[in-house]
Amino acid sequence: MDLTNCTFSAGIVFSFPDKYLLQPGARILIVRDAAAFQAAYPAIPAGQIAGAFTGDTALSNNGEPLELLAANGLPIKSFTYNNNAPWPEAADGSGAGLVLINPTLNPDHTNPANWRRSTALALPGTGDAYTYTTWATANSLTDAGGSLDPDSDGLANLIEYALGTPPGSATTPPLVPLLQPLVVDGLPGSWLTVALTRPPGRDDATLTVESSTDLTPGWLPALPVGAPIQNLDGTTTQLYRHPAPAAGPRQFLRLKAIRVP
Repeated sequence: MDLTNCTFSAGIVFSFPDKYLLQPGARILIVRDAAAFQAAYPAIPAGQIAGAFTGDTALSNNGEPLELLAANGLPIKSFTYNNNAPWPEAADGSGAGLVLINPTLNPDHTNPANWRRSTALALPGTGDAYTYTTWATANSLTDAGGSLDPDSDGLANLIEYALGTPPGSATTPPLVPLLQPLVVDGLPGSWLTVALTRPPGRDDATLTVESSTDLTPGWLPALPVGAPIQNLDGTTTQLYRHPAPAAGPRQFLRLKAIRVP
């Protein structure tokens, strides 16, 4: 991609130099001080640094608008990030970075669900996703699709990967349904709920909690309750509920995993 004369008009002040090319799948850095940055991160090639932003226009830890304009002045990307839920609060000034999930799929940058905290302290210019293929190799698995269950605990390998549970030993069920008193739309009631906890960085698998009343085809998404909880160990926990109060017919919740290309 030719970024010649593309300009950040919000967040930072920076214009790409003439004939600046971004190669497919590559990552570039815009820093405050190139010399100081290279001294702090000597392993990062100097060619990965596109330049330094102007003045004191560093991105705010509290969130702000960020906009990149094409050479003709039209927006390439324009969104506002934040440091409060539903944005990943663990990426707020504690060393972890804010990472776009599956950037090659061009997700909606304005949706906080498409962002996560980095898996460790932010290392500029590198990816930190932990792929299913890497996980399967590390666990001596030859199940490329993730559909097998070698430890017979009811969790296919793709789900074990996405949850961060071991594939070689039976795991306590990660989703334990509970009846909980909740206030929904101003009305108190009892609802069937489950709490889903995930480690960061396993971006090539989506997990969806689905609901049913009769186990027939046509499962519906369960509904999130409140904002995700950012746990101290880096995992994120989200509570889900059945769409209907528990006083109705029988209810079921299930966990569905899909491999992302």
